Amino acid sequence: MRFIFFLFTLSFFHSHGQNLIKGTVKDSLQNPVSLVNVRLYNKKDNSLIVFKQSNTVGQFELTCPDIQEKNFILKASCVGFVPYFVELNFDITTSPLIHNITLKNEIIVMKEVVIKADFADVTEKNDTISYNLKKLLNGSEQKLKDVLKKLPGISIDDNGKIKFRGRKIDDLLIEGDELYGDQHQLATDNIKSEMIEKIELLKDFKNLAAIEGFNNQNRTALNIRIKESYKNTFKGDIDLEYGFKKRYRGHNNLYNFASKAKLNLISEINNTNTVAFTVNDYLELKRGISDEIIAETNSNSMTVDENVPTFLFASDDVNTKDIKFYSFNFSDKLSKKSKVSGFSILNNIKQTEFLRSKQIFFSEEEIVIDKNSNLEGGLLFNSNKIQFESKPNAKNYFNYILSLNHNRENQNGNIKNRFSGFQTNFDEDKVNSGFNLGQLFTHKIKLNKNYLFEYSLFTNLTTFKKNLNLQSNEAFLNLNFNNSYSIVQTSSGNTNSLGVSSKLTILNSLGTFVFNAGSSANSESFNNTLGEINSAYDSRISFVKNSNYTSVNFSKKKTHNFNYSLGFRLEQVMFEYDFKKDTNLNFLPSAAISYEFSKKANLSLSYKRDFSNVTIDKIIPEMYIEDYRTITRRGNLFYNAYLPKNTLSLNGAYNDYQQNFTSFFGLVYTNKLQEVGFNTSNTNLVSSKQFDMIYLDDSSYLFFIIEKKIKSIPWSTRFEMLQSYSKRESYIDDISTDFKTTQNKADLEFVSYFKSNDFNINFGLVYTINNSVNTSSNNKNSLSTTTTYLQINGLIFNDKFNWKLTAKHIQFSSSSSLQKNIFECNPSLQYQLKNWNFTLKGINVLNIRENNVRLRVNNQNSFFEETLFSSLSGFVNCGVSFSF
Repeated sequence: MRFIFFLFTLSFFHSHGQNLIKGTVKDSLQNPVSLVNVRLYNKKDNSLIVFKQSNTVGQFELTCPDIQEKNFILKASCVGFVPYFVELNFDITTSPLIHNITLKNEIIVMKEVVIKADFADVTEKNDTISYNLKKLLNGSEQKLKDVLKKLPGISIDDNGKIKFRGRKIDDLLIEGDELYGDQHQLATDNIKSEMIEKIELLKDFKNLAAIEGFNNQNRTALNIRIKESYKNTFKGDIDLEYGFKKRYRGHNNLYNFASKAKLNLISEINNTNTVAFTVNDYLELKRGISDEIIAETNSNSMTVDENVPTFLFASDDVNTKDIKFYSFNFSDKLSKKSKVSGFSILNNIKQTEFLRSKQIFFSEEEIVIDKNSNLEGGLLFNSNKIQFESKPNAKNYFNYILSLNHNRENQNGNIKNRFSGFQTNFDEDKVNSGFNLGQLFTHKIKLNKNYLFEYSLFTNLTTFKKNLNLQSNEAFLNLNFNNSYSIVQTSSGNTNSLGVSSKLTILNSLGTFVFNAGSSANSESFNNTLGEINSAYDSRISFVKNSNYTSVNFSKKKTHNFNYSLGFRLEQVMFEYDFKKDTNLNFLPSAAISYEFSKKANLSLSYKRDFSNVTIDKIIPEMYIEDYRTITRRGNLFYNAYLPKNTLSLNGAYNDYQQNFTSFFGLVYTNKLQEVGFNTSNTNLVSSKQFDMIYLDDSSYLFFIIEKKIKSIPWSTRFEMLQSYSKRESYIDDISTDFKTTQNKADLEFVSYFKSNDFNINFGLVYTINNSVNTSSNNKNSLSTTTTYLQINGLIFNDKFNWKLTAKHIQFSSSSSLQKNIFECNPSLQYQLKNWNFTLKGINVLNIRENNVRLRVNNQNSFFEETLFSSLSGFVNCGVSFSF
């Protein structure tokens, strides 16, 4: 202890024998500059005496030894500023010497600059998150999707949608302009990585519709900045592939990303199952402007048709598949105050399927049926949308949207059912067509700095037609027949909606008040015919629903790090059906609260009560044929039924970008107090479903994602966990039963970030399990899939060769069926020669001779089904691509 005191005392007296120079470093605008290198040199021999850096407020302090020399040179330098130096003369009598430094900004034109520094992977400033692509990428990335998968907090789901912290982004921007709408896959599959200059995530994006002083609902947008050499000119790519087993692919991409106008024309023709259009895209586009109307009216009670030909959207669950896809997206800034944008999409799919299923139907005695199906299907879908926006001044905004869709679906199936040695054959042909025309007009007007008023007018027309042709070797569905066992059922209908909505936003010292009011009229019709000898299936009905609503919401931000909102909605619905009229009144409260623990951590909780009404297809007075073995009928269900639901959401995030760590989670619980369910009666030939009211329909969805990049070693890890659970009441032969389903997924991945791009690797494990239980019969069904995967890739020979090898091992485990494990190997090699790319790639090369046989489950409240299906076989293709 005495020794330490002696050293402290010695150092104290020694410091008083030294000379001191101190001061502050500022720029030309007199702002303090930190991290400036300040050095003191001996003027006589130019030797360095002492060195320090300025602190966060620009201050520095140099302590030099008591030497005989009195002449010194003081130098200061910092990146971005002109080097500074000055001669100083002082002695012990002038200490401390105060000397302030002013640095001038440096403008340098350099051919090449190489900066070696440890910059963060991600930086966040205000509401903008910027990604350091030079640190996050290794150069082997080919498309935008490859880039996004390496950005912390960003992910791409199975439907090609870009998500930030588990939620789909609101806008995808190219140079600050909206171009692709919700069709994210068009951008992620067609924008090359070499085109990308910068990527930013905007957490509070202000689009043209934003009015100054009023928030924009915290819209999230991902902004892709393009390099100058790819802007303001027409550029594109032409890709051609052909190979073993006559697999082909032709892809064209023409674009012009100018500052004023942007356009992108894409065509895709292949039989390799390269999909540019997902089932989620189909559902979203088929709804037309319904989503915009729901957003404007602040209601989820609108009826939306989500019938989808699922057989046309199986990924590899097909024997053959031919795809023809065309899209045109454009955005044009007519002036600084207006713009027009839109798209046109044409998608044509043809495919075949071979299926072998085991079906277990629930009844007093279990019914087991073996089903073999050969299916041929086709889809022709065209979607068009144009949007005009104008903001003539800071107080007014106008928006007009026109949407036009047409679809035609057909499925031809040859079905063989075997039960107790008895076989029934069916030829089932389905042809569905539909049309949708929607219009939406919106006007916002800023009355003063505290008042914003907006109103919307909308119309939406949807028509459909369905034909079902059934033939069999035996009588079926207890129908009446003439000379042959065949029937033709024709269904048609339309839905016509129009309405008006209004919104008044008021800002004051207490917070923000939002008042909504509106009215809508909705008329539906449905016609069904089967023929005179089966008149019990002939129906002709109409249904009218008018609604008036008003709502109030109050929100407050940044109160001791708390944000909260409270509100309610009062909606009156009037029904008219079969010369009957009725009215119900619904009170729908909502609340939300969030707390920001710090800039790194936050937590939010929200509650909302909403409702829906019975759709017209559930109240058809007569019977209706759904397929070769299923008929539906109306049960104890009323046209004016009120179907309320409660939704509770919990979300949280912790992100430390300096430590390259991100994590977030979400939990959504939905409780439907009343819902339309089924009372099913099964025999070996017929399933009769009756629509009835049920009083149990609960579901929950949980996700958790954590990402960490380790600085000490060039690796990152990502863990994703998803779980969904549902419990729903149903009836089997008038006996109440609960149907429970649980789906779990765990995904663990490791990715390398080696400085050399010659070799990089990522590997991981994906485990999924689906469990279903029917409590009445205690039937249980389970299917788990374990997928281990490995991908190695790199750039070699002066970055001319891009090579990649992906391997997967898929293991199935079922409670009732056996399935062989599958090993996939997908190698590829690409050589770049100026504007040309030559490709040799293989898909599932170990299964080229024959199609794989895979297993899937389809568990419903009245039956379980396990299906073995023939998936696309492997192939090897040679390709050439030209960029211009």
